[in-house]
Amino acid sequence: MTLRMSFQCLPSVGAARQRVRGAPPLSVTGRRSRESLSIARRGESDMASVQKIKLSPSRDIPFNKLVLSQSNVRRVKAGVSIEQMAESIAQRTLLQSLNVRAVVDADGQETGMFEVPAGGRRYRALELLVKQKRMAKTQPVPCVIRDGGIAEDDSLAENDERVGLHPLDQFRAFKLLRDGGMSEEDIAARHFVSPAIVKQRLRLASVSPKLHDVYDRRVLMVALAASELAGVAETARARVV
Repeated sequence: MTLRMSFQCLPSVGAARQRVRGAPPLSVTGRRSRESLSIARRGESDMASVQKIKLSPSRDIPFNKLVLSQSNVRRVKAGVSIEQMAESIAQRTLLQSLNVRAVVDADGQETGMFEVPAGGRRYRALELLVKQKRMAKTQPVPCVIRDGGIAEDDSLAENDERVGLHPLDQFRAFKLLRDGGMSEEDIAARHFVSPAIVKQRLRLASVSPKLHDVYDRRVLMVALAASELAGVAETARARVV
């Protein structure tokens, strides 16, 4: 009888847990669980309602249906020449699509022609190949067709987002080409540099990886210093004005 009474006097496991750990009553815990589930479901619903990004469609358009746009923001010649780019296309075909927009008439109807606001240098290189009779004027050209936004904004973004290859990556790429059987002269001809430059890069590519890391940090420091100096110069000009 005494043993049975002792068991009855023992607190329940749930009550003990509440007193020791400060846990809420089971009914409250159940309500909180339901609230958490409801919040999770609302989150899933919100995620499902987010509008998905749709990329612009692409298609092949005959070259003679393309015209250079005046919306292209690039005016100053820089980098690889049109002649060099034409040779690159002749060797490798076109590696990057043109960005085009449909040309419309005074009534807003499409004329069947497309202007090129982004990719003007590639267009001129293709045009040169046609003039040289190395490419047919009806050759289909891969294009991304844009119908929204601002043409000048697309052209500016394409140029802004272009990032040059880091020198270390160029060194390693030249080494891979040479290891693949390409001569230094062939590498130079295909990438529009002198054989002496290729030899210099290959020597740098063969040094210890630790020296590569040191070089990488020094290039970063120089870039940061140049950026800082540019900011100082701009501040000085502002004060003079």
